[in-house]
Amino acid sequence: MALKHVKNLQCIYVQPSIRNSVPHDPTMAISVVDFTQSNIDVRSIILFLDALPTVTEVSFPLPYPYTIDGDGLRSPIVLPNLSTIIIPLAVIDVLFTREVNLPSLTSVSLLYCDCGYSNLERWKGFLSIMKRRQQITHLTVSGVSAIELSPLIGKILLEDLPSLSHLTLQGKAAIFGLKTLVEERSLSTRLKEVNVSQSDITFLQLYDEVSKLRKFIPPTSLRIRISNCFNISSIEAERVQNLE
Repeated sequence: MALKHVKNLQCIYVQPSIRNSVPHDPTMAISVVDFTQSNIDVRSIILFLDALPTVTEVSFPLPYPYTIDGDGLRSPIVLPNLSTIIIPLAVIDVLFTREVNLPSLTSVSLLYCDCGYSNLERWKGFLSIMKRRQQITHLTVSGVSAIELSPLIGKILLEDLPSLSHLTLQGKAAIFGLKTLVEERSLSTRLKEVNVSQSDITFLQLYDEVSKLRKFIPPTSLRIRISNCFNISSIEAERVQNLE
């Protein structure tokens, strides 16, 4: 009963026995779960979420958590309302395996986005399960290192998302993401909005890439939004947003 009116839940450590203490109680309307822990017992966490059918958002904000796959045995589970996942790219396919059905998933935020070959394969593997690639409409990419600033990496991240309409680029992902959209018109023309935020991209870099986009995509088809970019003033942001 103590959790009856809880909406947001932060988990420092989920133990294997936690599911037994959280029955399927329709009065527990928890919608957001934040796993602030470095050790992830995958089986326990998925069973924990299975006991909370009202959850719509789950996040794993720590970089490169150490994962433990429990006993590796898992029966099919449906997380019916989970629409948003915020997670390091390195563990996305370990947590949300083929046994975990995500029918409401529409938004993924990739944190600490180490875009090495193995992690890109993880991303492809995650998307290949059921209809996930068709479901995702919102994607956030952040935590890309400078050595990974390549339009090819951007293409690999975006090409398997035919329903993607909203893309958020944070940090150093801003410049490589924009270059990707300029070079890969088939990707950029299906987007409705691109958000650039929390980035050290300069005004000249931003203006140059958005100007290239505007040569083949008008503002009526693709909105550009700029927020909290350290080297860009509000006036400069507005100037870029209004480019035609």
